[in-house]
Amino acid sequence: MELNQKLIKLNTIFYFIIILFLISIIISVYSGLNPMIAIIWNILTSLNISYNLSAKYFETPYILIATGIDMIVFGGLTVLLATWFFSFLKNVNLKRRLMIFKINKLKNHIIIVPFNRDITSLLEDLDKLKKDYVIIADTSKELKNLDKEKRLYVVGKINSKEIFEVAGIMRAKYLIAYSYIDLENILTIVTAKSMNPNLKVIVRVNEEENIPKISKTNANKIIIPDISAGNKIANQITSKIYKIMQEEPENL
Repeated sequence: MELNQKLIKLNTIFYFIIILFLISIIISVYSGLNPMIAIIWNILTSLNISYNLSAKYFETPYILIATGIDMIVFGGLTVLLATWFFSFLKNVNLKRRLMIFKINKLKNHIIIVPFNRDITSLLEDLDKLKKDYVIIADTSKELKNLDKEKRLYVVGKINSKEIFEVAGIMRAKYLIAYSYIDLENILTIVTAKSMNPNLKVIVRVNEEENIPKISKTNANKIIIPDISAGNKIANQITSKIYKIMQEEPENL
């Protein structure tokens, strides 16, 4: 809604400038200028470029009025172009485009869904294995460190086909479903597998009673946190995934 209102305002300014410019041309022609000369003179004056006219045209106030209108047109054009330019810079995220370009070049990479507090140690292990990966996250608030570390990620609805496409699901080899919510992991696997049936899946199971449901997704590896581990659950999951990838490097 806000964007539409902004576009309406810019269009209104643009049409207003066009109308003023046409009025200026009409006044210039009325003062005695040849229509073609009048158009050229008004264009140059509107761009604040000097164009000398014969003194006889200044014997009436019309050229002076046209000059004043052209100065208003010049100011309006300056504001309009500046607004368009800064809007363009705001909407074009060059860093983001570069990241998408890098993701598009990946093949046989790993997709991690979603981003959470346990991911950091997992990423370090993947770096040790020298594996390419893309992280899918709900929001970009928690991803500042990933930007600093130049890690690849996409932000959006984690179970949507659109976001999986951006992450390169068709070219990926592995999926790590890492949510604290088992149902979310199931939806993630089902969506990903529907797009790439050959995808190998490692999934975290948080509640043991959900193991049969997750088994039906044909996940390749199921990681069950050791309840007795307490605060070390995250590290234990990471070490298990690290071990799986060391044992099966040919699958990556």
